[in-house]
Amino acid sequence: MTMRPNTALEPTMTKRNIFSLLFPSVLFLILAIAALIGSEVQFRYSQRAALDYQQFEKVIDNLQSGKQQLTQEMWIEGMRRELAAIKAESQISDNMAGWLRFLGWFGLLGVFLQAAAVFSVRAKCKKP
Repeated sequence: MTMRPNTALEPTMTKRNIFSLLFPSVLFLILAIAALIGSEVQFRYSQRAALDYQQFEKVIDNLQSGKQQLTQEMWIEGMRRELAAIKAESQISDNMAGWLRFLGWFGLLGVFLQAAAVFSVRAKCKKP
């Protein structure tokens, strides 16, 4: 004779309990995707900056060797480009900082919701 466990007294997981436990994981998934997209944007920017640096070095080599002369107009244009690059870097840094701050708060919200869900389901499962 085999004894069956009394399933009426055992706590069960309802769909609501499962949703409560998995919802914060969805938030963490969104957080991870946003972080990956942000890192890809930063990586592409770094690659572009490296290419710009190589081109700058070629111009410097040409100027030093005398292959190219730098006129006043070229000097002014170069300074304007440099200023534009500095402004773009500053804007990118500001945007990235804002996104990172948002992701940090979003992550903390996910942690809070995960803890709340676990304790909520735990309390419901303890009730007779």
